[in-house]
Formats: sequence, structure tokens, C-alpha cells
Amino acid sequence: MQELTKGVLLQRAGESLEVAGRSVQYHLLASWDGTEVIRQFVPQGKWFGLRPEEGWTALETLHIISGEAVWEGAHQRVVLRAGDSLTGRPVQEPCSLRAVSDVTAIYVSSLPVFHLISNEVARLRELAVAVETKDGYTREHCARIQSLSARVGQLMNLSPTEQHYLLYGAFLHDLGKVRVPDAILKKPGALTENEWAVMKQHTIFGREMLARTPLAGAAPILEQHHERLDGSGYPYGLKGDAIRLDAQIVAVADSYDAMTTERIYHPAMSHEEAVAELQREAGRLYRTDVVQAFLEVVSGLEPEIKRKGD
Repeated sequence: MQELTKGVLLQRAGESLEVAGRSVQYHLLASWDGTEVIRQFVPQGKWFGLRPEEGWTALETLHIISGEAVWEGAHQRVVLRAGDSLTGRPVQEPCSLRAVSDVTAIYVSSLPVFHLISNEVARLRELAVAVETKDGYTREHCARIQSLSARVGQLMNLSPTEQHYLLYGAFLHDLGKVRVPDAILKKPGALTENEWAVMKQHTIFGREMLARTPLAGAAPILEQHHERLDGSGYPYGLKGDAIRLDAQIVAVADSYDAMTTERIYHPAMSHEEAVAELQREAGRLYRTDVVQAFLEVVSGLEPEIKRKGD
């Protein structure tokens, strides 16, 4: 950066005070007296937007520079293109956007937010991806669960706040496995009774880890996503409506992806085989309406899903 006149700095293309994030990138362009200007680059298919924080009083504006994003409510779909903006004063409910194409946006906040967005969330996302790759999944597993869960949540008319936490809870669903010893997590054979007891604790570990962050509202999803409708799940053996809807959505998406992914201890099922298994277990392990919504979502994604297995 170059000072042209006293107090006026020139910032060339590509320059920034600080950069954070991997797939979604945050470039801190300016920070002064509490106000921050951040350039965001959001790849196609990723999520971004505005979210509320308890006690937060900032004015926030998100201005689309290039690309296209979509907001989908229960009965409304809004497309945002270059030149469009969102403003929160302050934000009362989350407003989550999905990038239809690669999006570049400028985000301005009257209170400092860069390090909250970049460091805390990025660290958790990186941990979640790292632990899934150790557990035999690809790096895309978390993103697939997030995308499938989000689409099901929209179809089931979750509120903006519920949808916001579903996005993060789905991506971070197995975060607690970071506390499970590698000897258990990477064991190619069957787990002993004691080892399985440790493995099941990852749901509680995940809730504990997320409860201390700005994403605490998603913590119960991590805790309950292995519960099953008939009480056969863990960690508590919850039944029926005692299990949160958002956790049940993640459960179906995660089960489908696990079935269709090649693992050390089982071959991948075909899309058709996994669908048949979900249909068999609807009403016993999974809520029937969640399975129906999930199957409606994946029916429109079959070519993309089948490419995953190629």
C-alpha cells in the first residue's frame, strides 16, 4: 500500500491488509476505528450472507460486485446479481445466500468482525475436513452433507435461523472426532466394545467444542445426528420427536453419503441401493417426511451424484 497524500492510501488490485479462508476467501481491505471493509470471494455452490449475533449492533452491508447468488425462503426465491446489496441494521435473522456462480462481494461492518469470521470459523472447518479425511472420507464429504442438508431444510421450510445453524451443523457434524484417538478412528477392523464407546463420544465432544464458539446454536445438531427414531442411536438413545428436526436431516444426508462412499470396511453402494435402504428405514430409523424430502432433493441431482462415484 502507498500513501498518496496524508491519510490517503492507495491499494492496488490484489493487495489487502490480511487474507483468511481457503475456498471462501476473506480479504481485509480496510480497518479503522471499528469499521471494516472486507472483500469476499465465494466459489460456486458455497454459502455466505449475514447473520445475527447476540448484543450485536453493527450496520452491515453486503454488496455483490460480480457473479450471482440466490436466497430461498419458504415461499420465495430471490436472485442477487452484480450491483445488488443486502443491509442489516442490525441483522435480526440469518440471511444465507448460495453462490450460483463464483461471487465477489464487498462486506462493510461498523464493528470489527474479520477475525471472528475468518479465524474461528475457518479453524473449525479445517478441523472438520481433516478429521473426515482421516476417517476415510474425501475432503468433499463435509461440503456434500452441507449442500444436501441445506436443500432438504429449504424444502421443509426451516426458518432462516434454523437454516443458518443447519448449514454449519451439517458441515461440522463430525467435528468431535478430532478428540477420538487415531488408533480407533483409523482402525481397519471391527472396534472393541470399549473402542466403540469412545467413538460414540464424538457427538458429545462436538457439542462441547461448538458450544464455546459463535456457532453454539448448531451444537445440538452435532450431538444428535446419530440418534435414531426408534431409540437405537447414540449418545442418549433419544426417540421420535425428542430428536431435533435439523439433526434428523443431517442424519439422513450423512447416512446416504456414507453408504455411497467407498470405505476401508465396506464397498460403496450405488445411488439406487442407498435410496432403497433409506426407504426401508423410513419410519423406523429416520423420519418419513425427512426421507421423502431428501429423495426429492437427490432426484434432481442424480447426474451430479453419479459423477461422485465415477
